Amino acid sequence: MEFEPLIEIEFEPGTWTDITPWVRVGEGIRIVRGRGDEQDQVQAGTLAFALNNDGRFTPGNPASPYYPNVRKGRPIRASVEVVDSWLSIANGSFEAGAAGWRSAPVSGGPNIYQQPSWSPGIAGGGTASLRIDWSGAANSFVSTDMTGLTPGRTYTASAYVYVGAGSPAVRLTVPGLASGPFTMGTGTWQRITVTFTATATTHLLSVDDDTAATGTAWVDCVQVEDGSTATAYGPTRITARFSRFFGYVNEWPVTFEGGGRVVISHITATDSFKRLGRLSPLRSLLEEEMLALEPDGYWTLGESSGSSAGDTSGKGRPPLTVYQVAGAGGSVNFGQGTGPGTDGLAAVVFNPASATEGKGLRAEVPLLPQTGEWVLACWFTTSTPGRDLLQLRYTEYDVISLALGLNASGQLRARAYWYNSSSPDTSSSAMSGNLANGLTHFIAVSRWPGQNAVWAWIDGGPTANAFALPNMESAIFYNLLTAGGLTHNGTPNLYAGTLAHVWYAKRGTMPDWTNVWSAGNGSSETTVQRFNRLCRLLGIDGLVLGDSSVQIGAQATSGQPPIEVLREVADVEGGLIYAARDDGRLVFETRASRTTQAVSVILSGTIREDALRWSDDDQHLVNDVTHSREGGAEQRVTDEASIAEYGRYAVKKTLPWGTDSDALEAAQRRVQTGADPRPRITSVRVVTNAIPEHADMLGLDISGVMQVNDLPPGSPANAAAVRVEGYAETIMFNHHEITFNTSPVAFGVGWWLGVPGASELGVTTRIT
Repeated sequence: MEFEPLIEIEFEPGTWTDITPWVRVGEGIRIVRGRGDEQDQVQAGTLAFALNNDGRFTPGNPASPYYPNVRKGRPIRASVEVVDSWLSIANGSFEAGAAGWRSAPVSGGPNIYQQPSWSPGIAGGGTASLRIDWSGAANSFVSTDMTGLTPGRTYTASAYVYVGAGSPAVRLTVPGLASGPFTMGTGTWQRITVTFTATATTHLLSVDDDTAATGTAWVDCVQVEDGSTATAYGPTRITARFSRFFGYVNEWPVTFEGGGRVVISHITATDSFKRLGRLSPLRSLLEEEMLALEPDGYWTLGESSGSSAGDTSGKGRPPLTVYQVAGAGGSVNFGQGTGPGTDGLAAVVFNPASATEGKGLRAEVPLLPQTGEWVLACWFTTSTPGRDLLQLRYTEYDVISLALGLNASGQLRARAYWYNSSSPDTSSSAMSGNLANGLTHFIAVSRWPGQNAVWAWIDGGPTANAFALPNMESAIFYNLLTAGGLTHNGTPNLYAGTLAHVWYAKRGTMPDWTNVWSAGNGSSETTVQRFNRLCRLLGIDGLVLGDSSVQIGAQATSGQPPIEVLREVADVEGGLIYAARDDGRLVFETRASRTTQAVSVILSGTIREDALRWSDDDQHLVNDVTHSREGGAEQRVTDEASIAEYGRYAVKKTLPWGTDSDALEAAQRRVQTGADPRPRITSVRVVTNAIPEHADMLGLDISGVMQVNDLPPGSPANAAAVRVEGYAETIMFNHHEITFNTSPVAFGVGWWLGVPGASELGVTTRIT
């Protein structure tokens, strides 16, 4: 089967440049993707090849037609175009007469012959067509053989037909399998199709009339192709493109060979996994969510000790530093609190000597816009009502300010102060329960644009109504943020409790804090939801294959590389993370997707003895599994029969499963698959262009399933179904070889065809 490699570079955004003419295909194009087996982690995929370099691929060369864009990091993609003859129609253009076509019934059927200089004018269709003169006999048709079909595959046959005036309508039929629609109208060329699934290697394709009547029809441009739709007609060949790799060029090296007469660039590229590895370590999910809302100042207060809290907004704001608010005594203790408890950070504890004596934190913030808009948010824990948490004020005069705190009943309140008043001019309380109950709470308050009113968000949602605060015009002068209480005109009110994640922005629209709340309170979510959350926070494109109800709890993401956090999600799911080979998106394949993959390729009698490897070692033997999760039970599953036979093979793992049942199910699954693993095929090597299933093999990706029949003598079984875990391929002139790393489709159940399943082999488990 013919094929052609294609290498393209995106030197300029949105424009792909074909560089295949310069590729030294004889040296091979090499691609590696996936993993060695189902216990490994997927590593970054790689592409390697050599280029003849006439200077166009030399970085910094002004004479290059791609200058100045020959740079590292350019997107690159590799494909294979498979060129095949039309599957089974030897005479679809009728340029060679009516050979291969016949009429039925043999006696009294329609007359057929070539009609020169009469065709639909389709490119490549030539000038002749097949003329059919219907005789009026019942059940008459014209047919040809379709050969070389693969049972179980879907095909579409198509033809252009012209029905003469007063003649019967016609259609395409695969007798016993499918019929297409009849033509509509007469006097013009129209295309008809029929789609069918082959049940044999040869089927009949017929042109039928709808009534036993006389008349004339012309047929031309007949073809049969893979798939359920008809593509543009081609007289002898079709081309299908299969993506093999998408990534980014690592470098553009230049080497000189043959005494400098030959200039070669040996190019290597890596898929998007490499870029994930270069991203900064993640902060906690809570921090990432609060940063995603683009604050103008953000102080986590998570320092383990010291006297100031740094800004992590990226805007370079001053730190919140300790100062004596009023009186003497009191303390601000860094590292003494726990905050929300899901961020892996400590929190500040405020211990005033009294409500009127103690310390706080303060930092200058940028002036507000002319409309005086702002948003303040924080997490806190207190058992003392009637105290203020945060204050915005004017630094030069202790005359204008706004304070957020709790009233005597523990409800959230906002109080505005106007010039020389020692008590607030206005005060409003949000409709909430008692927030001074010793539990961790989240609050956010924003000033409504152009109005003297504020809106609040408490814990999981916004309050139903705004509350009015007249005399807030002076908000445009607020340039000091204080935490731990307030002082106005010599009247202090100091907070007692824990404070964390102080967030500030000079804008009037209240953010949607839903994701912040779920990240901060430790709510579990499905692995699919967590994957999508991480992709959003990382700013990467993700693709989910399948669905899942498996729950994942809070992750200790702080300081972890993003790829490791994503892999942890896949481990909890029992799924897989890898980079797509067509567009580089990050793929999250759920366990349901992997375990429900149908066989897409069947190989029979095409595998040589040296192209297949069996293994039966103890690498995958596991009969004692203990799973634990944060805040959950430790659960152990054993297989006593396996332990008695092989000894104890124990595994202990801690992951953020969202429920004990998910952790238990994963442990049961690990023991079931590992208690007595059968001999396995670990690799299959195929020269794909040498077999009829070439296109099917190129469609086989990570997690795809192939069935291998007629295994060599000496194999443990005659046939097996295996799942692709990864592969290495080499593309050369007229040679495309792929070595697939494989695993059993289901240990002990269906993968080794004709062998009893796990339940029949006596696998049992003990749960403790």
